[in-house]
Amino acid sequence: MKKKMLALVLAAMMGASVIACAAPAAAPAAAPAAAPAEEKKEEAAPAEEAAEEEAAPAEEGETKKRKIGIATYAMSNVAIYPLLQGMIDVVKEHGDEYVLVSAQSSSDTAGQIQVVEELVNRDDIDAIAVDSVNDTHFKDCVGKANQKGIPMAFNDIPYAAIDDDHWVVANVRVDNYKGAYDSASRMINDFDGKAKILMLTLDVNQAVHPRSEAFRDIVKENPGIEVLAEENGEFEIAKATDQVSNLIMAHPDAEAILAIIDNYSIGASAALKAAGRTDVKIYSFDGSPDILPLIANGDVECSAWQNFEEMGRQTVQALYDYMDGTNTEINREITVDPVLFSKDNIEEVQAKFDNYSYDFVN
Repeated sequence: MKKKMLALVLAAMMGASVIACAAPAAAPAAAPAAAPAEEKKEEAAPAEEAAEEEAAPAEEGETKKRKIGIATYAMSNVAIYPLLQGMIDVVKEHGDEYVLVSAQSSSDTAGQIQVVEELVNRDDIDAIAVDSVNDTHFKDCVGKANQKGIPMAFNDIPYAAIDDDHWVVANVRVDNYKGAYDSASRMINDFDGKAKILMLTLDVNQAVHPRSEAFRDIVKENPGIEVLAEENGEFEIAKATDQVSNLIMAHPDAEAILAIIDNYSIGASAALKAAGRTDVKIYSFDGSPDILPLIANGDVECSAWQNFEEMGRQTVQALYDYMDGTNTEINREITVDPVLFSKDNIEEVQAKFDNYSYDFVN
């Protein structure tokens, strides 16, 4: 598993990328059976340099394939791979093609706007799914997509600048508040409501604001919890390690760490090991593949798994429902429940990760 994830990370560190894939042809039951189309995959290239062959006209009696654009904020973040896998799987199940584009990081809002604009400006895109980093910056993209008749759906962070000329099919997101509350509640139970803690939050990414809110609500509800320090965490694991090293030096009486992102927890675990602090417990959120071994060996108590695969599936399925006329309601709000996992149920989550192919990063 570790070798597999390492290979995926190396493949992902390309910055902005475009990948086009064709799934095996699948005709509706009412149509004559079509010969399976040979799967094709274009070599990943920067968005501005990628070139694609025009699709050949459909043969008589063959269903024309639709092409779904998928935009994400960072292929370097392996935690979102199940989200992408879920979206791509639904496209393949419909026998259609996808184009995957990516910005360079979660803070690269301009880069993500650029790749989404490129999808909107293409003439061969039938629908667009966006794994967003901001709720309002895509207004121009959404407006132009509406004018061109290209349905869009957002996940993780909902698109908020909705009006008659800027609408989306659906916003799909995990219940971030519930996941963080469940993780923090595990800490409350472990310490019988009394502990000195450190909190690592994040203000840049709007998706995780409800997690911070949940952590703070838990503290308010449990007067026996003392927050020694709250800081915006460092997303890069090496920086998170340094940050937590400084925090535990400044607060040697800390007993637990609440971290709203797994990368923080991974860095915190390394810092605690280096300091010989086996007495501090870590409670996390995300359910990334890299956190699994830390939970298995007890370095991290639990993490709220975002169920990214289901979020991705529902995002693209909402687009198909709209295009096929199954559900033409717009601005739908779809919420996916997170799953809290620990040593008690880690096998269930590990099995899911083991079954993902991640062929879109090859």
